[in-house]
Amino acid sequence: MGLTVARIIVAVVLFCLPFALFIAASRKPDNMMFLLFPLFGAVPAIIFALILFVPVEALLNARGMPGAKNIVIPLLGASLVFLFAIGMEAYSGSLRRFLARIAEGGLAALAPMLLWSVLGVAWGLIWRSTEWLAKWVGLTNG
Repeated sequence: MGLTVARIIVAVVLFCLPFALFIAASRKPDNMMFLLFPLFGAVPAIIFALILFVPVEALLNARGMPGAKNIVIPLLGASLVFLFAIGMEAYSGSLRRFLARIAEGGLAALAPMLLWSVLGVAWGLIWRSTEWLAKWVGLTNG
């Protein structure tokens, strides 16, 4: 559990770092809006990392396919926004309205979800890099 918490902390820092460096380099207060991406994305990303990434990594390790984690985890990251949106809408009871809005809105309704999906892939890649980092530092035996 301690290694998982450490991986979450490192992954969140690595995910937020490019946004923070961009803001610092631009020296424009208006660019602080870019911090909304990691701030709003961090909570669902951490929850889904615990619900999906950790068990899938353990399952792939148990099946003897540790190399598949490098493909499966980023693909799961890409699906996080869709799973989160569908779960949120199903819980609120307006799933039919949500799907109708996506169907009617076309690309204008789908583009923000695709942007978050790309960030989900980045989250999956960052999550995978934390395992490599833990091995490199010597926190694991692998």
